[in-house]
Amino acid sequence: MPARRRLGLAAAALALPPPARAASPARDEAADGAADSIGDAAMLADGTIVMDLRATLGGSGLVGDARLTFPPDHPRYAAVRAHLPGLRPGGSVLVPPFR
Repeated sequence: MPARRRLGLAAAALALPPPARAASPARDEAADGAADSIGDAAMLADGTIVMDLRATLGGSGLVGDARLTFPPDHPRYAAVRAHLPGLRPGGSVLVPPFR
């Protein structure tokens, strides 16, 4: 594909709005800018923890989303699970900020 066409396609993609996400009170920021939650986590039947996280950069409009997966044999599994009290297989919880 010619470079000019690739550049045009890239510019068009950047002009599109980000995909819509369902509004979640867990991701709303408090008046002081601190989030009550940075996402949500679910535990699969085999104990794997799947975290969907979101970070924003102040009022700049920059947003980053990430999905992190921690199987039970992951070196950080115990620390992640300790950060998510109440998480059980088949369930989900909000993820508090890591401080």
